[in-house]
Amino acid sequence: EIVYGEGSEFTLIVYKKVVDATPIGRFVEQKEELKTGSYKPQFIAPDGADLVVDDNSMNLAVIKGLLTSTKMFISTARSGEECLDKLKSTNFNVVLLDHFMEGMDGVETMAKIRDRYPDLPVFAITANTEAGGEEFYLSKGFTGYFSKPIDGQLLEKTIRKYLPDDIVEDMVQ
Repeated sequence: EIVYGEGSEFTLIVYKKVVDATPIGRFVEQKEELKTGSYKPQFIAPDGADLVVDDNSMNLAVIKGLLTSTKMFISTARSGEECLDKLKSTNFNVVLLDHFMEGMDGVETMAKIRDRYPDLPVFAITANTEAGGEEFYLSKGFTGYFSKPIDGQLLEKTIRKYLPDDIVEDMVQ
C-alpha cells in the first residue's frame, strides 16, 4: 500500500553465482543527515488560486499535496475539456497542465487557453525530459514546464513569481 507522505520501501533480491571469491573492495553506506524541523512553505497565499490538470488522480494528489501548505485554493481537472470549463468560472493565478492526457492533450488545451487567456501563466507538467524541452513548451505557448517528479520547492518558487504581492505573505526561511 502506498500512502502519500510516508514514503515507500522496496526490497530487491538478486541471486548470483559466485565465480571468484576474491574481495574487490569494501562497501560503506553513507547516509545524509536529515534536516530537522518541520517543512515551512516559502509563502502563504489564501487568496491565490491554482488549477492542476492531469488525467492521473495520483499525480493530482501529489501536486495538490506539494502546494497544500501555501494555503492557496487548488482546483483540479482530469481533462483538457474540464480545464477549459473551470477557467470560465474561476480566475486562476497559475495553471499546471499535463502534456500527455487522453482526449485533448496539454498542447491542444494550451492552444485553446492562449486564444481566450493570452496572459495566463500556464506550465506544462511532463515526464518527457528530453533535451530541448523548454524550447518546445515555450514554442507551444506555455510559460515554462516542470519535469515529473516535480520538485516542490521549485514549484513554490515559480508560482510565487506569478502571484500579486498583495495576496502573498512571504515566509522567512
